[in-house]
Amino acid sequence: MNFNSKGMTCQEFVSLMKERGYTYNENGGGFLRKNGKRAGKTMRNGYRTISLQKDHVGRTFCEHRCVWVWFNGEIPDGMVINHLDFDRSNNRIENLELVTPTENIRYTVSAGRFNPCRGEKSPRAKFTEKEVQMMRYLHDNGWSTEQITQLMGEKWNGTVVRVVKGARYGDVPSASTVMSIYPAIVLHTINKDLTEEQQITNAITGMCGELGEVADIIKKHLYQGHELDEDHLIEEIGDLLYYVTLLMCIIDFNMADTMFNNMDKLMRRYPNGFDPERSINMTE
Repeated sequence: MNFNSKGMTCQEFVSLMKERGYTYNENGGGFLRKNGKRAGKTMRNGYRTISLQKDHVGRTFCEHRCVWVWFNGEIPDGMVINHLDFDRSNNRIENLELVTPTENIRYTVSAGRFNPCRGEKSPRAKFTEKEVQMMRYLHDNGWSTEQITQLMGEKWNGTVVRVVKGARYGDVPSASTVMSIYPAIVLHTINKDLTEEQQITNAITGMCGELGEVADIIKKHLYQGHELDEDHLIEEIGDLLYYVTLLMCIIDFNMADTMFNNMDKLMRRYPNGFDPERSINMTE
């Protein structure tokens, strides 16, 4: 894996390292610069790379390949370097072996390290499927990537852009309605320091409080001569919906299933619309 060789072979790159005083680190593997400091940097995928300039042109090679070439010469075409302990940053020569790509895969599978899971099931997943749908839905409905990044956390800056554009989690279907992603928004905004029991209590008391706010607005309109404050009413109903959704999420009840069950009950109770007699003599 040559990140940016610019026509230079790994053997030539290693020779350049030696000319500039690089040495193999007998204790930790990898290389040390002339000043004794560890050379290179660790990439997001776990591999370490080393970069050098020659004639104002930068070249970058994987450290583990350089270590192998340092001791054994150029790597034959079609061959790769395997990390025996699966630690991509452990570039001690005794931890490296020359194998074919097929042998490399077989070694990974035989050790039980092969994980074909994608999306949120992958151990490397950063977001759940619902969070991905939430971000894309918000972006499609006017939110900027900066706003979404602020919502998700600044540490995901850059990742959010790739998610909303489909470069990451491309197999996740888009959310069709806000109802399908609203629970994800609720869970993302809760106080995560609370225990599950505290979350349930918070949701129930929150429902009671917001229902009181709704009742107060209606009371003032019906009995105290106030104009109906529709904007305030919608806001309080939204807060009530928030706590209802929170309770459903915490106790792991699906909102759509709950709606369907309630619909099924209503249709059985009032098959021809509301009936006072059936209401008085309810059997369920």
